[in-house]
Amino acid sequence: MALTNPEHAEMAKNDQLLSASVVICAYTEDRWEVMVEAITASMTQSHLPVQVILVIDHNHTLYERCLAARETWQTIAPLEILVLENQSRKGLGGARTIGTEACTSQTVVFLDDDAVPSSTWLQELIRPFTRDDVMMTSGWIDPKWVTNRPAWFPDEFLWVVGCSYEGLPEDGAVIRNPIGASMAIRMSIIDKVGMFESRLGRNQTDGNGCEETEYAIRAHQMFPEMVVVHAARSTVQHLAPASRTTLQYFFTRCWREGRSKAILVDIAGQSDSLSAERSYVASVLPRGVVKGLRRLSTWGRSLAIIGGALMTAAGYAITRLRLAVTGRA
Repeated sequence: MALTNPEHAEMAKNDQLLSASVVICAYTEDRWEVMVEAITASMTQSHLPVQVILVIDHNHTLYERCLAARETWQTIAPLEILVLENQSRKGLGGARTIGTEACTSQTVVFLDDDAVPSSTWLQELIRPFTRDDVMMTSGWIDPKWVTNRPAWFPDEFLWVVGCSYEGLPEDGAVIRNPIGASMAIRMSIIDKVGMFESRLGRNQTDGNGCEETEYAIRAHQMFPEMVVVHAARSTVQHLAPASRTTLQYFFTRCWREGRSKAILVDIAGQSDSLSAERSYVASVLPRGVVKGLRRLSTWGRSLAIIGGALMTAAGYAITRLRLAVTGRA
């Protein structure tokens, strides 16, 4: 007998989706409340994960606190919860490696500890894997401003606070690389490609990035027929604290992004490493500048776009020079 109940039909669809392990990496107790919210939300999805794996990066006090809370979290849903401690390579890349090694499912899903997913986040993030040629997916990340968003903060630079930005394509489109706050990778890809590059990736608050970009490039070079898909219907709200709304943070983050891009070019080559950036700089940013100049009240956004682009370029150029002269960034 055919299923007619819409809820049953949705369950049947979910049964066809690949299994998933959610990995959440954390390093500070300052985000405790939002981290607990992220854990709870990941355990109450329309498509349940097999595991939720919490990796604590070089903070034993936080690790002990999470171990104590694990019993409470375990009552939320019938799935495995692991609390692991990263005592090896410090930073996000090392913590992600620890979490991935504990995965028992077909996909590993990475969620930032300060990003709270919607109820269908996981379902929509792994749905593209029904296609055999999809190796990675990236969700849509909205900022959750703790204070009022600065009037000068441009949509084109929301990546500064780890969020989706103006210029990304529509749902289902092929993109070069995912955004790390909400992304998924086939375990079969990880088995062959390995883990994240140690020279890239964030170490607590240092503002480094591009490890997801490097990974996607490396995977695509190994499997050119495979793609990364933008799963824009998979949504999370990513905390944007007051400390990330200052001009100082904005320009520092832009500098560090330029530095990371220079290291990425050193690892993966210029052609692959800057393919998406060329379009972004040539079309997305000029449109943003023009749009901001149409009203006096939004001139600050245009100036921020210009300043952010220059700071990113400076970080890139100086780091490339350092690499050429000394071999170190």
